[in-house]
Amino acid sequence: MPSHREWLLAQHGSVCAYCGTVTDPEAITLDHVRPRRGQTAYDRPDNLVLACRDCNAAKATSRPTATPKRN
Repeated sequence: MPSHREWLLAQHGSVCAYCGTVTDPEAITLDHVRPRRGQTAYDRPDNLVLACRDCNAAKATSRPTATPKRN
């Protein structure tokens, strides 16, 4: 069974869900749409997206103002 990250890469490619930037698959990060804050329930696939490092860092623990783009 592929990891969440591998599944997202296969489904959407190595594209940031927030800004749409194509990113090296090795550099793209797995991001929680709703911040985890220590809760493993938020590791569900419907709460995970691929994000470039800049968007992931800018988002930090706040919810994004833009809805993640899904291909």
